[in-house]
Amino acid sequence: MLQRGLVVWLCLWGGTAVAADLSTAPAEELMRVYSQLRSLRGSDQWAVTENVVWKRDAATFTLREGHLTFAEAVAGHVVAAVFEGQGSIELNPPTSTEMHQIARFTGGPGLTDQFHEAVFFFTDDSWAELQNLLLIHRGGDARKAGQALESAQKKYAESFNDWWENETKGNPTVRNLAARMLADLSDPSSRGLFLADFKGEHSGHLLYQISWNRDSLMLPGMSNDEEVMLLHYDLNSYFEWWAGFHLEDEYAHGALPEHRTLLAHCRQERIEAEIGKDNRLWPPPRCNLKFLTAPRGSCRST
Repeated sequence: MLQRGLVVWLCLWGGTAVAADLSTAPAEELMRVYSQLRSLRGSDQWAVTENVVWKRDAATFTLREGHLTFAEAVAGHVVAAVFEGQGSIELNPPTSTEMHQIARFTGGPGLTDQFHEAVFFFTDDSWAELQNLLLIHRGGDARKAGQALESAQKKYAESFNDWWENETKGNPTVRNLAARMLADLSDPSSRGLFLADFKGEHSGHLLYQISWNRDSLMLPGMSNDEEVMLLHYDLNSYFEWWAGFHLEDEYAHGALPEHRTLLAHCRQERIEAEIGKDNRLWPPPRCNLKFLTAPRGSCRST
């Protein structure tokens, strides 16, 4: 079916569009898709889960018992799902440094926890993989799934933006999710995004992200070029960076698989901050960099 230059393939199952080529779509079509991505709706596509093991790089999600309800397709692409039931996560960082880092919060070299609800957003190969793992059929609660999706998107847009008010509340910064999803869907070179938003029984609220070959969705000013990130947050109170690292298979080629060339290297830095009675740093640490003329490319902070 050809519509304003947009090629859409129709799936025989259910008669619904499952793929759309947005790389050559006109601007008005992209704006229509963007509007739909900003307000994802639930669908009645769902699957009963029974010991479903879903690996997302360093993290393994096990959906032991419950159901997964999917978002309504946008331009033929399914980009979100809502889980309810008994699930667990096991995350094992690929380096000893990251194991030590996450142990500061979990008490061990990784993360193991259980959850009862989760919202997943994805523009990577998650939909294709889930179709292989699950028997998806009609009959899900579209309204309830839509409420969970709306709640998550509202949180990102209103509380996790970069407004100063949210920063003073201790909320993390998350880029425009709908814009990022549209960028992935319209760029054939993008490997997409995966974002899991859930509350662990012991760990509290967590965000686990994989940005396979694009800049991070979360903490855009702090993420460097690491594709995987785990954040803990207490809404309108504080957030903690628990782990960040590269994709698992990249460490097979070297211990430090950095992708960007540094413009400068800091030999020294001095951070001035105070630890309050609540055991938090305030004001936020500030590091002012002063570039040296020699040796070239080095700097120090004061």
